[in-house]
Amino acid sequence: MSPNTYLDYDTCAACGGRCCKRHAGALFPSDIKGQMYDGLVKLLSTGMYQIDWYDKNPMMSFEELRGYTITLQTGELKRVESRAPKAMAYYIRPAHVETRGAVFDHSGGKTGTCVFWDAEKGCTSPSKPAQCRVLKPNPEDTTKCHYPNPIFGYLGSNRALGLMWWQHRETIRRAGRHFE
Repeated sequence: MSPNTYLDYDTCAACGGRCCKRHAGALFPSDIKGQMYDGLVKLLSTGMYQIDWYDKNPMMSFEELRGYTITLQTGELKRVESRAPKAMAYYIRPAHVETRGAVFDHSGGKTGTCVFWDAEKGCTSPSKPAQCRVLKPNPEDTTKCHYPNPIFGYLGSNRALGLMWWQHRETIRRAGRHFE
């Protein structure tokens, strides 16, 4: 187990599911056991996992994402057109209770409760998703969690998840279509 991994189930139960009731934490590609396609089909077949996505190409520059660049000397804004091809950046996360049964579920800006959340026990996942494992109880208030390293906070973004899973996007789509 990594020194940056925290599996404090008591804290998860005590906090009341602040994170878990807002959005399920995502898996990282390293969470998939064996061949990627077979591992994805196995996870998705349980009905406990879903495919979510970042709806922009994560390979776009920050200027392309914003749609403009700023000249620091003058403060001038210049419109930037994206040259990156349109693409979905898929990633895997536990299903949301509200949409369980759907293989593809785009959370977008909406919230959803993780299927592994239990009010008495906290997280009941047999193997906590990587995004959840990097959360650490806040030393000032142990009922709240935070990412102890700024890079982990970035890993919580849909764009970062899209980048992590980018090389597997076609495999994820094929695995999802296996159930159609």
